[in-house]
Amino acid sequence: MCAIELIDGFDHYTTLANLRLKWDPSSSIGGGFTAGRFGGAAVRTGASDPLISRDLGAVATRVVGWALKYEGAIPSGSPVVMAFLDGTSTQVDLRVDSTGHFIVTRNGTVLATSSSAISGSTWYYIEFRVTVHSSAGAYRLDVSSGASTTTWLTATGVNTQATGNATMTAFKLLGGTGTWLATDDLYVLNSSGSVNNTLLGERRVLTTLASAEGASLQWTPNSGTTHYNRVNEADPDGDTTYVSSSGVGQVDTYQFPDITAGSVDAVQVTITNRKDDTGARTVCAVFRSGAGTNYDGTAFSPATSYGMNRQVWDQNPATSSAWSVATVNAGEFGIKVVS
Repeated sequence: MCAIELIDGFDHYTTLANLRLKWDPSSSIGGGFTAGRFGGAAVRTGASDPLISRDLGAVATRVVGWALKYEGAIPSGSPVVMAFLDGTSTQVDLRVDSTGHFIVTRNGTVLATSSSAISGSTWYYIEFRVTVHSSAGAYRLDVSSGASTTTWLTATGVNTQATGNATMTAFKLLGGTGTWLATDDLYVLNSSGSVNNTLLGERRVLTTLASAEGASLQWTPNSGTTHYNRVNEADPDGDTTYVSSSGVGQVDTYQFPDITAGSVDAVQVTITNRKDDTGARTVCAVFRSGAGTNYDGTAFSPATSYGMNRQVWDQNPATSSAWSVATVNAGEFGIKVVS
C-alpha cells in the first residue's frame, strides 16, 4: 500500500483548466502561475481561491508538505492557509495572523499559536500532520527555512474532530486578501504502508517530460511515427497530440531526462487520458526497469472527458526497496491497456 497519495511541482500544466484535471474541478488559482522556488512554476491563491484535493480516501491521519511564500505583506484577519476536510466541512485548519504566527484551530476553535513567525516575500517549507479524533487527536507543524527545520507546534491527546466522522477526505490551500500566496513542491501522504508514512522533511518535486522513444511502442501516434512527442507537452493539449490503443495488453513506454537528485522518496506518473468509445476500458501506468521487465501500476477506468490519473510508487516495484537515482534514470515509464 502506498503512503504517498499526491505529488505536485505545478510544472506540467500552465492553465487553470488543466490544473483542474488533477485537482478538484472547483479549485481556483486567482493569481495564476508564478516562478517556483527552484525554477519551474508555482501557483498563486488568494482568500477566495481554494486549491482543493481530489481522489483522496477517508483516513484519520494525513500529512501535507508544501512550500509557501507570501508575495508581499502578510494579510490581516488570520486567513486560513490550509485545512483538512471531511467532505466540505473543516476538521482542522492552519491560519497565519498578521504578524506571521501560525494558528492551529479545530474549525475555528484555537488549539495553539506558534511563538515563532514567518515573514512576507520569503519561501518556507511547511509540513502539517493531523490525526482526527475527538479525544486522542494530534497535530504537528514543522517549518523549514534555509538549512533549518524546526517543530513549531505539536500536541497529542487533543480534540481535533469537528464533524461526526473521525476522518478526513480532502484538504484545501488558500491565501489571504491583498497578497498572493505562492505554493510549490507539494506532497501528501497518509500513515499506511511501511515507508513514507510520516513527515519527510523539506522536499523538492522534480517534474520531467518524455524525451525519447522507449523499448515498447505498441500504441498509435495520432500523427507521424514518433510516440514520445505526442505525450510530452508542458501543458496537455487534448486531441492535438496523443497516442491511442484499443488492444488489450499493448504497452507504450518512454525515456525521460536523467535526474540529479541526491535521493528519491517516490515516483509519480501522471497520465492525461480519456476514453473515446463505448464499453468498459481499464489502463494503468507502467514502469520498465533497466533490466527490461515491465511492472504494472494500479488499473483505472478512463472517463469520456479528459482527466489526470496518478500512479505513485513509494518503492521501486522491481525490487520492493527504495528508489535510487540510478534506477529511475535507467527506467522507462508509460501506459498499458489492461482490459
